[in-house]
Amino acid sequence: MKIQSAIASLVLGDVSPVFAQNSQQTKMADCNKQAADKKGDEHKAFERVCPPSRLPRP
Repeated sequence: MKIQSAIASLVLGDVSPVFAQNSQQTKMADCNKQAADKKGDEHKAFERVCPPSRLPRP
């Protein structure tokens, strides 16, 4: 089924999510790299604000 969806997406000109990394995965990977040197409370505080989409909305 996934193969059929991927083929249909390619034929129709749509980019399949099977082949592309989504932006949330990219954001989380970036956050993990930035948090590598943080420990304990500093790490927990950083996790609350990274990625920026986790910030409270006004």
